[in-house]
Amino acid sequence: MISNVSQHYDSLLAEHYDWMFGVPFEAKAVEQRKLIEGAGVRPLSDGSAIDLGCGSGFQSVALNDLGYQVLALDSNEKLLGDLIERSQARAIRAIRGDGN
Repeated sequence: MISNVSQHYDSLLAEHYDWMFGVPFEAKAVEQRKLIEGAGVRPLSDGSAIDLGCGSGFQSVALNDLGYQVLALDSNEKLLGDLIERSQARAIRAIRGDGN
């Protein structure tokens, strides 16, 4: 039996995470960028953003494409690996952790 959220992601959800959103990763990142832009969010001062529970990085990529330097935090190693693989040319720093 799965005893916590982290184990649930490790044993099941991480493998299917991108698929659950119903569109390819890049399309989801563009959708998120438009959502952020539409909300009027713009980088201020040093242009840093933190994406807590970043998953595979839809919003991390969207924030970076809007000019932010992003710190992406997630507890799942596979999802962070996916983000790192996709973000090599971007100012995104991925860290494994749970925010505690």
